[in-house]
Amino acid sequence: MRNDLQTTVGEVNQKQKRARSSRLSLLNDAEKPCIRWWGGELMEVENHCGVLEFTQNCIRLYSKLGILRIEGRNMDIRLADCESVIIYGEICGLFYENLKNKG
Repeated sequence: MRNDLQTTVGEVNQKQKRARSSRLSLLNDAEKPCIRWWGGELMEVENHCGVLEFTQNCIRLYSKLGILRIEGRNMDIRLADCESVIIYGEICGLFYENLKNKG
């Protein structure tokens, strides 16, 4: 009986892993953020879902994968439309907060 229970629990765990993996694959490449970073001074983020926060030291953007945080100094948003954001300034770091669909 114990072996049957262990097998069932193992099967459930495998099904959960496959379900998480399939949810991540549902986001096609056109929906995932595309980030280009040139020389620490210019960054373009495509496929964002809006600006959450904007200061000279921190810019946070919504994305389908979670919140994208860009840190730096004297940053400015040069362009923000429904498809892309262009950031100029001394860009020091790029981080994901609350990454969705992590395994």
